[in-house]
Amino acid sequence: MMFYRGKIVKSKWFRKVLGYWNPIWRTWHKYLGLTTIPGLQSVHNAQGKFATIAWSILFVIGLACTIRDVYISWMDYLAYPVITTINIKQATSLPFPAVTVCNLNPVHCGNLRRLARRNRDTDLGDRLQELYDMTSCIELHWKPRRDNTIKINSILRSKRSDKLITGEVKISSNTTKTTIESIAAVTVSIGEDDEKKPVNQTRSFNDLMNFMALYTNFSEEHRSAMGHDTDEFIRACTFSGKSCSNVTLFFRPLLSTTFGNCFTFMTTRKTVMPGKDYGLSLELFLDQRNYIGGGLSPRAGARVVVHAPSMLPLPDANGVTVPPHTATGLALMEVRLNREKLPYSTNCTSGWERTWYASRITDSYPYTMERCQRVCLQLAFEESCSCTHPNYMDLATEAFPCNLTSEHQNYACASQVLDEFENSIRTCSCNMDCRVFDFRETMYEMKISQATWPNDNNWCDVAQRFGMARNCKYKMYQSENQIQEKQRVVENVLTIDVFFENLRIQSIVQHPTYKLQTFVGSLGGALSLYLGVTLFMLLEVVEVFLRLTFALCHYGFCMIYQRGSTAMPNKNHRRNLRNGIFYTDFRFGPPRLSSGMQSVKPIKFVW
Repeated sequence: MMFYRGKIVKSKWFRKVLGYWNPIWRTWHKYLGLTTIPGLQSVHNAQGKFATIAWSILFVIGLACTIRDVYISWMDYLAYPVITTINIKQATSLPFPAVTVCNLNPVHCGNLRRLARRNRDTDLGDRLQELYDMTSCIELHWKPRRDNTIKINSILRSKRSDKLITGEVKISSNTTKTTIESIAAVTVSIGEDDEKKPVNQTRSFNDLMNFMALYTNFSEEHRSAMGHDTDEFIRACTFSGKSCSNVTLFFRPLLSTTFGNCFTFMTTRKTVMPGKDYGLSLELFLDQRNYIGGGLSPRAGARVVVHAPSMLPLPDANGVTVPPHTATGLALMEVRLNREKLPYSTNCTSGWERTWYASRITDSYPYTMERCQRVCLQLAFEESCSCTHPNYMDLATEAFPCNLTSEHQNYACASQVLDEFENSIRTCSCNMDCRVFDFRETMYEMKISQATWPNDNNWCDVAQRFGMARNCKYKMYQSENQIQEKQRVVENVLTIDVFFENLRIQSIVQHPTYKLQTFVGSLGGALSLYLGVTLFMLLEVVEVFLRLTFALCHYGFCMIYQRGSTAMPNKNHRRNLRNGIFYTDFRFGPPRLSSGMQSVKPIKFVW
């Protein structure tokens, strides 16, 4: 049996609770008298029950606010946020970036025709002839012969006319010779009917996808051979006033599925003075006469990408488009971006080893987020559709290019893959790049300006330099032939100047918002604002918890030892005790009282 405040306690569970509460209360009461925490001191020293309750409520409110602020500070620290600062500093010299230029036309009709002739009567030759007919190059290079006869089947194969398909114009499919006048009548009639028909965007898209599927199915060697040549495309090059026209020494070829042959200017020299005269100047010849037709290359101009020398340029994703008959200036300012890697929120990646595609990367180009996403898309198409997207062929693969015409099954599969990425069903393991060297990314901020080039007083000079005119004189440009010659210059030439606007470096640096010392300061502010707690006061809290643990363990061991005792308890000793104190029936419980009444001494705690 058990007595509590003069009453018999029969519940075993309540007796256990009361048994453990006794050492807890005595330890806590002792702590209140000795603590230096202001709120607890006020509770202990309060006069009267009302003041004690009031101070207790205030202390609980302050404790709740402190716990909230500590929790917020802790969660902010675990989020590893960053702050971004922007600084601009002046440099004495800057390394010149790499510049990649591409013609917007991927296939040179003249080079394609010569390549098809060299591979005549072979499977490759048949495929090249099919591409030649698809690009309508025959129409662009058709010239009358002396006997006024040509092979009509090539012309009719390139014309997409409903008359020819339905048989309204009956011509034998065999090779037939006829006069130029009769062919002209047929083609004019076909052209008139085509002009009356509205533009079919779906048909134009299907034509482009058919061309991409056929074009990208050729090897890189053959695609390079049918593209624009370096010597024909880059007519003049100067860097800091010195010639760089040696394309073998200064330019590195790059093949793009969208633009064909591209060329990257690279140099180890540095720029010590800003301005156009100390940068790179290129004069380009577009050669629109050899552009492919059929709506497959409707734009004329060049694509320019400015990038770090170590990076792989992506002209179809980055860069600017420069039209003909212009002088374009690209004024640069170097921008350096420092990102924080794990565990900070930016979570930048310094290499391919942290992605799913490390085993597929065989080149030496460093990691970039844009290229990682392209590789991710390419592998997704190969996995789901058993083919590769014509615009995403960054990796060497044995898969055939997808035919993405709207009627083909590859189109539905490719659309489904893109929908899965859009709805986050598929994801790519691509994070922002923080570069291998010092986690620094170098970019270039560009300001673009354009002017007409060449002007009316320099037509002849440009025409002669580009080999478009002989014995050019300004007064001769009034004739019809010379006006056409001027128009040819307008349509095919442009110049590009790439230079540093100044030698400043803009640094965008990310710093951790919460370092360890910042977190400790935030924690100290949260503890001292409501409760006035310092570090040493926290040690007092740790000490009281240790003492409470010791008191509970001591009581528990005593209870276990008492249950194992064989001695019989004295059941008559309660008759002489006062109520109001907790006792047990066991011999090893609280000390016995003698026949004379004396108070029970509590367990001594060394504070």
